[in-house]
Amino acid sequence: MRVFVGVIVLLLFVSCKEKKIVLQEDFIFTSTDWGQMKSLKFVNDTVFIAYNYPQKLYVYYYLLNDNEKTKINSYLDILKVKDYNTEYIKDGLVCGSAYQFEFIERNKKIFVYGAESEEIQLLNSFSDYLYFVDKTKKESVYWDLDIDFGNTDVFHEPEPPMEFIQDWDSEDIN
Repeated sequence: MRVFVGVIVLLLFVSCKEKKIVLQEDFIFTSTDWGQMKSLKFVNDTVFIAYNYPQKLYVYYYLLNDNEKTKINSYLDILKVKDYNTEYIKDGLVCGSAYQFEFIERNKKIFVYGAESEEIQLLNSFSDYLYFVDKTKKESVYWDLDIDFGNTDVFHEPEPPMEFIQDWDSEDIN
């Protein structure tokens, strides 16, 4: 009888083990502010960071606490059911901040450049929260540079066509 009670107590103890909180899905958040691009890749409980990707010299990281993961998961829950356009750009804006969410498993990107509207209020709130979390963390250097930070082409200005450069060089500037 004692063995039976011991086994029951042991099973209860093992089954009551606290479940570890992880992010529901991996995603990348890239933003620019004052000419600097920063990419954050969220994986489980770790955030990997690269500056001016793909020209990364170093990769950094920090860990999320359970409260941060829970809040991020609550945003992800809501964003899963909302249907967003792929981009929101404020017309006529020449210089401003921009950000992009890239949801890897859903193969979905949402780019926002200076836009403010009711439709993207949740995206702006989520990006504000990620900025807040990022500002409170101390980054450590990560040893592996082989981390994919997604497609950041939208943040890079295209090179002018060669014809434009040749025409510019051949013009007489007097």
